[in-house]
Amino acid sequence: MNQGNVATMQYKKVRIRPIARRIEPTGNELPPIDDWWQIESSSDEKLRPVNPRTSHFITLGVDHIKEYRSDFDGGSDGFLVLKSQVILKGNGVYVEPLVFGGLETTQSFTQDSAMEARKIAEQVDFGRNDDDFWQAFIEKVTQTTKAEPQLWDCKRTLTI
Repeated sequence: MNQGNVATMQYKKVRIRPIARRIEPTGNELPPIDDWWQIESSSDEKLRPVNPRTSHFITLGVDHIKEYRSDFDGGSDGFLVLKSQVILKGNGVYVEPLVFGGLETTQSFTQDSAMEARKIAEQVDFGRNDDDFWQAFIEKVTQTTKAEPQLWDCKRTLTI
């Protein structure tokens, strides 16, 4: 995104994509809510969106922003499409880059897609009681050079 455009975003009412994940302090994920965020301040280097419903706020560098899109009929000034996932956990706000297989993406791993993956896994016999299968699987996962966030999708869909 053009850095000069970020500086003009102060006071804009935006919807964030991907939608912020909501996690209870206990670690349970809550259903997503498509909140709008108010840009409290902005400059050439960063902006600070605030969620008026929850009072969460975060400072994002322009490198987290993929693009800004209009939202004429959606009740906000536009969509702030991020290269990162905003995570609301209790009173804290965190941001994680969206990097899967070495490629950045704006697709988030939603609760619905996790449920869909579980349904598919239940229909396929993976030999869940087969110790050899699970031993080989665990060895393969532990030998990967991928970072922890890149393995997150696998961990969220499998119960070992």
